[in-house]
Amino acid sequence: LYHTLDNRLGQAHAVLDLGWVRRRTGNSPEAGELAQRAYDLYHTLDDHLGQANALRALGLVRQMTGDYQDARQLAQRAHDLYHTLDNRLGQANAVLDLCRVQRRTGDYLEAGKLAQRAYDLYHTFGYRLGQANALLDLGWVRRLTGDYLEAGELAQRAYDLYHTLGNRQNEAWALLELGQVNRDTRDYATAADLLERSRARFHELGDRKGEAEALTAAGDLQAATIGPELALATYQQALTLARQIHSPLDQAHALEGIASCHSAFHHHREAVQSLREAIVLYQRLGVAETARATDHLKQLEAVLHESAHRGGGKEPQR
Repeated sequence: LYHTLDNRLGQAHAVLDLGWVRRRTGNSPEAGELAQRAYDLYHTLDDHLGQANALRALGLVRQMTGDYQDARQLAQRAHDLYHTLDNRLGQANAVLDLCRVQRRTGDYLEAGKLAQRAYDLYHTFGYRLGQANALLDLGWVRRLTGDYLEAGELAQRAYDLYHTLGNRQNEAWALLELGQVNRDTRDYATAADLLERSRARFHELGDRKGEAEALTAAGDLQAATIGPELALATYQQALTLARQIHSPLDQAHALEGIASCHSAFHHHREAVQSLREAIVLYQRLGVAETARATDHLKQLEAVLHESAHRGGGKEPQR
């Protein structure tokens, strides 16, 4: 309709909104194309706010596909435009985007500072959804650095805010984080309940990325409690979803879990193969998980070599 009426600003808004929907449902290729198309339209119209919004949307797609260098540059460009326009909401959103890039690439100190900065910005103008998002990201950083008490408190505060606001999708992300905190602190029953609630909510809402992350977290829990057989099936579900949405980081996480399960079964060749696939992805992304997975691969290759030496190259019977 906008195209028929030659309303280019309306076209740009509609294209950008459609791109957000496509990203939410895991269609990153189309989401990226739409964000770029929106940016081009806004640029033609010399609409700086629209350009900033489109740059931010494109940066979020790049995060999803694991292009963190480009994601960082796009978020910074968006932030600078928002700053020029004195758009504090846009600035805070872009700061939080930068926080997530730093977290993914292992700079937890900087990620924590950026999450706190975003929270402070949101707080100055009373934007509660932004505050909840920043609290959740700060909690994620705290969990990754081993401060489980604060991580749990921050995630719970975020969940309570989302619940008050009626934001069911972000509630699912807070449930996922709470589940991981409880898993890491070995409250396994609570963790299992939270992770399943998170997964079910993501599935209901059609958020395939969220569901893939929840499945991988559930696989980690199952591997630690029930055993590798059920965990392997869960990781394989996560891998299928991650491939469908073109999310290399989620693929790598699932492959790493699959490798651990094969190792537990003494299927050393399959374990090495899956872990090598994960490491190729981790190295391409430049993420913090690379070192851990590489150390694990060395251990698996040593076991495989020793097993082959003892058994003339034969793997244990299945």
